[in-house]
Amino acid sequence: MSASPRLFHLVKYRNLWTHVRRKVTTWSPVGAAFNAKPLRRLDLFEKNVGLFGVPELSCPEGFQAATQTALKNTELLLHRACSCSPGVETVECFDQLSDGLCKVADLADFIKVAHPDPAYRDAAEKTCIEIGTVVEKLNTNVELCKSLKNLLVNPNVAAELDPDTKRVAELFMFDFEISGIHLDDKLRKQAVALHVKLLDLNNEFLIGSHVPNRIAKSAIPEHLQVHFASEGSFIQIGGLHADSPDDL
Repeated sequence: MSASPRLFHLVKYRNLWTHVRRKVTTWSPVGAAFNAKPLRRLDLFEKNVGLFGVPELSCPEGFQAATQTALKNTELLLHRACSCSPGVETVECFDQLSDGLCKVADLADFIKVAHPDPAYRDAAEKTCIEIGTVVEKLNTNVELCKSLKNLLVNPNVAAELDPDTKRVAELFMFDFEISGIHLDDKLRKQAVALHVKLLDLNNEFLIGSHVPNRIAKSAIPEHLQVHFASEGSFIQIGGLHADSPDDL
């Protein structure tokens, strides 16, 4: 089983970069590495192996190819999960669904906030949205939920599962339940819409938290002012500073 069995919780963050550009340095070590100018190499025939060694990601358009491959595999696994007899194979299908979607979504989620090229960021964001939409549908797929429930409510079948496999199945069922799978069709759609709205509000908040702000020094304790860029009687807050090594 993969290390993260929670299939249906992909948060769809929007692009955190803005067109606001001031003299603020808020790069994390990873972001700085992305933004650094690469050293010119003498090997003119060096092959582009794609971001993180993923061949499709040798160009921004590759995200769409990776997305389509993941969604095609999702359709196959969805059919298999809904048609196979309740047992270990059912949980394996769920695990493979989770792994296949998360491999693409997690990578895209990182690229869209860390890559210096807007074309890559935009392509990665589109991938996050597209896969996130599929995830929302899986969250409330009645047939998919039923296949898992048939496994868990059958004591003979459940007894054949090892503790880890059974726990994974229970976690997936929990995801269905908190997504409103038990509601009628109308209320289930409303629950999904509210969930999407919450994600959108979360995205707006994150975007706002990364936009530089000028704040009067009088509003900030003196011992904290030295940690930020100074502009006369103002200091500039350039982001969350979540990766700062300094506790203050």
